Amino acid sequence: MLEKKKEEAEQAVCQGDTKERAEENQYIYRMGHDIRISINAILGMTMVAAHHIEDKERVVECLNDIVLSSQHMLSLVDEVMELSRLENDQEQQERKQFSILEVFKEAVQMVSGMIEEHGHQLVTEFQPLCHENVYGTRSHLMQVLMNLLGNAIKYTPDGGRIRLFLTEKEGFCDGLAHYEMKIEDNGIGMSEEFIQHIFEPFTREKNVRSGEIAGTGLGMTIVQNLVHAMNGEIHIKSKAGKGTCFRVDIALPVAEKGKIG
Repeated sequence: MLEKKKEEAEQAVCQGDTKERAEENQYIYRMGHDIRISINAILGMTMVAAHHIEDKERVVECLNDIVLSSQHMLSLVDEVMELSRLENDQEQQERKQFSILEVFKEAVQMVSGMIEEHGHQLVTEFQPLCHENVYGTRSHLMQVLMNLLGNAIKYTPDGGRIRLFLTEKEGFCDGLAHYEMKIEDNGIGMSEEFIQHIFEPFTREKNVRSGEIAGTGLGMTIVQNLVHAMNGEIHIKSKAGKGTCFRVDIALPVAEKGKIG
């Protein structure tokens, strides 16, 4: 009986290792696939430009395509490195005191240009906080906000409405304050099928406006990891053609009153 249980345990471990290796291989394959597409596009446009070197308009067009492909590949590499850094938890030493409200205000200021460019209306609702000063990694919160606000702006047709909420929830205990933030838009929304896989690496949905697949497919994976690093959870409500709402619940240690790092 003991030998059988030992054998079953070893098989379970082997199956777990096999599944993990398969997921890692799939991740590497999809990353390599995206990089290869960009490199092929760059090589192709370079060859076209070389064959039409006297055609200034054609060469400029090729150079623009090369820049776009290079930027996409750079974004992919940057986000892969960011994901790896988060998984290895190398930013723990950067934790310090900051004002959560000031981070929200700064994020609003940073996206104001994009909001104006697209003719959106940005509505903010920041409830009075019992604990404004917290202890953590400021850049984590800022990155979550910028990613979610950026997506709301990008996937909302011009002239749309975006709403940003911040409130402190009841239940302060063990030195942790609990916050809820929501980013709502009346944009193109997402299908139920896509929502089920949105946090998986390299998951992208076809843009219903342009027919193209945009982004690297790593942004929401990074957001989820960042939220988890802040003792939080992220939830999504969305319907195709009706808009999207991201709700993020986080718990952060309260900093000493008046001290901001």
